[in-house]
Amino acid sequence: MAANRLFPLNLRLTDWKLSPYFGQVAGALHGTIRLCLTFDFQFRKSGTGVSLGGREGDEHMAAPMLERMCPNFIVSNVDQTIAFYRDKLGFESWHQEPRTDPFFAIVGRDKAMLFVKAVEAEPLPNHKRHAWMKWDSYVSVNDPDALAAEFADRGTAFSEPLKDTSDGLRGFEITDPDGYILFFGRPRETPADSN
Repeated sequence: MAANRLFPLNLRLTDWKLSPYFGQVAGALHGTIRLCLTFDFQFRKSGTGVSLGGREGDEHMAAPMLERMCPNFIVSNVDQTIAFYRDKLGFESWHQEPRTDPFFAIVGRDKAMLFVKAVEAEPLPNHKRHAWMKWDSYVSVNDPDALAAEFADRGTAFSEPLKDTSDGLRGFEITDPDGYILFFGRPRETPADSN
């Protein structure tokens, strides 16, 4: 179980052992500072109850959390790829190098992002290597039905329409200009449904 909480905290800098740099800051500030901190807690059951993140028995160490993971596609033309993801899928260009005629870009929408790079190698989507492993990216979506309707309004072509799959998922497939297949969807039974 994870929780974000906002805690007001009175902190006397003289009560803490700080690195030499922060020790100089503390010496210059003197007194009490009022802080508002955000903590990400990871609660875990242990033999004696619930502990906060980290390793077993270390209640003061937060567990590392993965923020994002994104695919990296070799593409034939970065400008063409940016235009497709922007116009058809509602992504934004978060970074291009260089700004004109880029060979590398990061496109993203919400928490999803994709690295694209044009190099001497040809694009090689998964379906060209194995028919059963055709998805190049799974994009987790809370409401695939609403997203499919948005994409249809944008004139996006679906390589597989919105449906319930034999894998227990609900979603649809889009193929980009280089043949990479993205599945946008979610499990049909969510953790809330199974309680």
